[in-house]
Amino acid sequence: MTLAVGFSTTVGVWTITAPSSSVWHHLAVTYDGASTSNVPLIYVDGVSQSVTTATTPVGTISIPTQSFNIGNRNGLDRAFNGRIAEFAVWNGQLLSPNEITALWRGASPLQIRSAFLLLYAPLYGNTTNEMDWSPNHLQLTVAGPKRGNHAPVQMVQGGSIGAPAGLPALHAMGDSITAGQNASSTSNRYVNLISSDKGIQLINRGVSGQLSCDMADTQVFPLETPISSQNIIYTEMIGTNDANTKGAGSYEAVYNLCLNASLSWLAVPSASKKYASACTASGSWAPDTSYGAGIGRIVSGSGQTLSCTITTTGGPIYAWYRLCDSCGGTFTYALDGGSTTSINNTTSPAIATQNGGAHGEGFIRITGVAAGSHTVLFTTTNASAVSIAGIGTPPTANACCKVLAGGVPYQQSDANSAATSAYNADVSADVTTLSGDGLNIAFVPVRSYVNSTTDMSNSLHPNDTGMGHFRDAFEASWP
Repeated sequence: MTLAVGFSTTVGVWTITAPSSSVWHHLAVTYDGASTSNVPLIYVDGVSQSVTTATTPVGTISIPTQSFNIGNRNGLDRAFNGRIAEFAVWNGQLLSPNEITALWRGASPLQIRSAFLLLYAPLYGNTTNEMDWSPNHLQLTVAGPKRGNHAPVQMVQGGSIGAPAGLPALHAMGDSITAGQNASSTSNRYVNLISSDKGIQLINRGVSGQLSCDMADTQVFPLETPISSQNIIYTEMIGTNDANTKGAGSYEAVYNLCLNASLSWLAVPSASKKYASACTASGSWAPDTSYGAGIGRIVSGSGQTLSCTITTTGGPIYAWYRLCDSCGGTFTYALDGGSTTSINNTTSPAIATQNGGAHGEGFIRITGVAAGSHTVLFTTTNASAVSIAGIGTPPTANACCKVLAGGVPYQQSDANSAATSAYNADVSADVTTLSGDGLNIAFVPVRSYVNSTTDMSNSLHPNDTGMGHFRDAFEASWP
């Protein structure tokens, strides 16, 4: 087996003994191209191989700027004789031998140094575009016929193919408290404390100043695509800024719309969803790049239809659509040819967050659905843009990710008490509804753990002691 790396003068070539054929193998390569004297490390099934240098590179490493192919070269005249799945590329950081072992044993590439993940293509065997689940959401086009289907994660245990069971990870969503503002160090942020206590990798997506709709629009829907084989625990705590800038009252409906969309999206795996990209469209629907690749569709114009079919076990059917302050798009939905319900994708009051956000995600919950196959028909009713992410239904037996939904914390000295209490009650009620549907979601009563005076650094943010108490609250609900 040969590895070739382009350099400005002479291509570097290295070889290893080829692994056995007609069975799946996990291959990994780490290489630092900063020096021509460096030799790549090549792993087969988690084991570092003896590498022979066939040609020493000369010059500087070539960084391609054109499109590239997986399983072929750019001339499409040297196709790989086999199957490829779980293709991932990192840039700027070499993976350690332990990380290679974790990948071989089934950890998702999303769990390994995600800040340096350039591309992650599971390669399902689609005949249409394939998904890139990295934060870059690159567009992958299938050239030629598919070679075969492949499961999202090929789990290896003790050298044999086993059941998917990736290593656990914590993905944290939220605002400045989750981001760790006013913590004395990164290690004292409550999510880092949890990660350290539980010995799991952390991806912290918290962003200072965000409201519920900001979180849905920038942290959840474009970055998270839960699958059953991923052992991910999601934490979410949002609402401090909603309560502080919008107050109790009419804006709570907007808050709940985006919160329900986020919680349900994280708790329903892709196997229990039908993405809009896979639905039957009539009209000029196009991919919506505000979601991950291969998920949403967007259209302008009245009378455009999208028909999505899904099989349920008797739970509700959910639908997710994009909210937009300036769009004014309207559509109807109908279940199995029944009566229609009208939706406007512009909320009243407007989303209009303090960070300048004007988008979010809407949530539809269709109840009273019998077990079996059902079709939801979406029909646009005016000329303005409408974007649909897809539909979903609760999986069987908590088959996916655990979601821990934090309540809304006290402000310092319990200031703005009525608003924070109202939003905290909203979170609790939303979790009660969704967990009652069968989703693996639990409410975390952070107000029972964090003191509004001794645990606060300023009006909105906890000190290190408070961060520790947030940690205690989430760990008390840990699965």
